[in-house]
Amino acid sequence: QPPAITKQSPTDHYVDPLEDILVKCEAKGTPAPSYRWTKNDKSFDPRAEVGVVTAAGSGSFTFVKNSTGHAKRHEGDYQCLVSNKLGTAVSDKIKLRIASTPKWPKEVLDPMEVDEGNSVVLPCKPPQGVPPPKILWMTSTLDHIGQDKRVSQGLSGDLYFSNVKPVDSRDDYICYAQFVASRTIISKEPIKLKVRSPGGLRNRLPSLLTPHGKTTRMHSLKGSTLVMECIAEGLPTPDVRWERVSGHMPRGRFSTGNHNKTLRLHPVEVEDSGQYKCIASNNMGSAHHSFVVTVDGSRAAAPYWTARPEDRIVAPGDDAVLHCVAGGKPPPETHWLLNGKPLNEAPAEPHRTVKGDRIVLKKLVIGQSAVYQCVASNVFGTIIANALVSVLAVPPKFITKDKEEYVVVEKQPVLLDCKVFGSPKPAIRWSKDGQVNTLQDKKFKEFENGSLYIHEAKKADQGLYMCEATNDLDTGTINAKLRVREATHIEPFERLRVRKDGTVELECRVTHDPDLELNIYWEKDGMELSGTNWFMTDKNTLTINNVSEVDQGIYICVAHTFLDLARAEAELTVIGTRAGWS
Repeated sequence: QPPAITKQSPTDHYVDPLEDILVKCEAKGTPAPSYRWTKNDKSFDPRAEVGVVTAAGSGSFTFVKNSTGHAKRHEGDYQCLVSNKLGTAVSDKIKLRIASTPKWPKEVLDPMEVDEGNSVVLPCKPPQGVPPPKILWMTSTLDHIGQDKRVSQGLSGDLYFSNVKPVDSRDDYICYAQFVASRTIISKEPIKLKVRSPGGLRNRLPSLLTPHGKTTRMHSLKGSTLVMECIAEGLPTPDVRWERVSGHMPRGRFSTGNHNKTLRLHPVEVEDSGQYKCIASNNMGSAHHSFVVTVDGSRAAAPYWTARPEDRIVAPGDDAVLHCVAGGKPPPETHWLLNGKPLNEAPAEPHRTVKGDRIVLKKLVIGQSAVYQCVASNVFGTIIANALVSVLAVPPKFITKDKEEYVVVEKQPVLLDCKVFGSPKPAIRWSKDGQVNTLQDKKFKEFENGSLYIHEAKKADQGLYMCEATNDLDTGTINAKLRVREATHIEPFERLRVRKDGTVELECRVTHDPDLELNIYWEKDGMELSGTNWFMTDKNTLTINNVSEVDQGIYICVAHTFLDLARAEAELTVIGTRAGWS
């Protein structure tokens, strides 16, 4: 088996400079593959580096932590190449970046005083880091500030109050910035908020705290994520809703968040261009803001796959075609590698032809297994895809166990598995009790993966099934036994009427497969039966004594085995109550 990469570090790999730095590359292949690395497109041997730990049989390595401030020298673009005698696989480029944790500038914050019912915004303005921090508002005792449609954190990190209440007064509103990569949290000086209560609260129309003005113009690239935000003030607290002025919302690609204050489109498509509107309203009126969205499918964009090359497993003498197409702006340049080296530098082979975005491989033979890479690049980035071409001659090898036993109740579907690998791909044939023609009925269906589907099994379908797999090299078989059990059934109840203070018996008459354990319980009006005036007998009869009005309702007998479940309803009416007069 040619090598295939199974794990690697993320392409944007932010790390803490004061912790061990792990760069990951794991692969599978037979024979076991060997690993080598490049850094900034030059050969890099982790084993020759001081302070680097490697492990046998793995391509991953670790820069051991140090406090000397030298971690910055490890930054760079790393790439893992994995090889065995059948080929070479290449990882994506791993951009290793040392996360930064800036300090929060010292500042003197004046207390904020606001009249009850008015709005206020507590600023955060965190220092920027790599990557940007996650913002949290908490108290000095690290309790999170409760958020709802009245109090919420904006995309900027500021804390917005649509209107304030006396309960909002406190001395320790603190904005924390969490730098995830460096596992560090820094904080702003506490903000003191005092809410005055002059009396005479007046309701007022909503207005937008953010964004400002009437219209915002937003540009987005096809495939990206676009987030619009509206936070309103007013009394009572306004509700926010969203609409698309120029048509319907993108089906399946939009969502709202932060108590309906944000609208998120993902992934953005060209047809999402148009006008969107947020409307904030309360019982005094409404305010709105328009977003004019332009989605450009032709603006600058990093490469992306529109047709990614796929692995091919072929038998000797068969053909294979690899297809690779990438999009982007400017259009990316695409080229092929063979086992990690430029294909145009490899010796010409009569069986291999490059035709535009395709590689055509004719009449492959054992020994021509390889790993091809398609590389697409423009000024905004590079993407790489590995495609394994394995030329194998393998007789059928079953993945599904032999002599599996399947149990199903009548009129239920069942799927008999026959997973098998081979090259050439084996042909599958099913038979029952040694007969092939018994499976001609329409209720039997053979799937491409080898499984046999039976729609609404019957007693006559039980028996011994055989799956036969054949290719040019051999034929193999496995057996499966199917047992079809009797379905659980409950006789329907008649409507029951009983006088108040009387006794009623509800007998649950059940038929079921005698080889299956049966369990029975009762429900009333869809809930588990409660109370003290009822009991069950061994004959599955529910007896209710001293019947009263509270006993009226729908009683459900539930009978189940480990294979199926049956339910039957009985309506009980108590005579002598208002409901019983009808």
